[in-house]
Amino acid sequence: MSLHVIGNTFNVKLYSMLVGFVSKHALIRIAKEFDRVNVVGFDSEHCGCVLRRTHRLSYACELARYAMSVIPLNEVHVMWTRLNFSYLSECHSSSELSIQQEWDVILSRFKQGSVEKWMTILDMGYLIASRYNAILVCLSLKQNITIFPLRTSPSTNATLHRLLSISHVYDSHFVQVKMHDDCSIPTADILWCTHC
Repeated sequence: MSLHVIGNTFNVKLYSMLVGFVSKHALIRIAKEFDRVNVVGFDSEHCGCVLRRTHRLSYACELARYAMSVIPLNEVHVMWTRLNFSYLSECHSSSELSIQQEWDVILSRFKQGSVEKWMTILDMGYLIASRYNAILVCLSLKQNITIFPLRTSPSTNATLHRLLSISHVYDSHFVQVKMHDDCSIPTADILWCTHC
């Protein structure tokens, strides 16, 4: 269904100030809420007034006052209004509306970033293990390592251990992996051994 096609439901006076200025999704929500007006009327206790809190749209007992008129545009929160370029004069070209220049700057900054600027698992591993008070197992083709939290010592009761395991894949990012129970884990990082 096209986002630009408005159904017959909205081709009535009630929605005339909203059609073309408010998203179709908002119109549908308002129409469903307006259908409740016959049951709810102006009674806010019976209405529940949920739509204002969840979607920042008028609820049935508010919409009841427009039953014989038009719902004004200011009844709809600005986040539901459509982006409008009609104020632009014809002298503006499409290149003036492009974000290509900004995108190129972001891309060049990303490419200029050296490897030294990236954090490694050894940098982040201790943060993760300490933050979640868990044993972190890091697996990759280059190095497998176990990292313990720096601020606490592991429990002597093995059933209380929290074990997080991640794997470095495609030489670009980490994914969480599920290890089998009672599997062996890699050796502990030397930093943990010297500090704890």
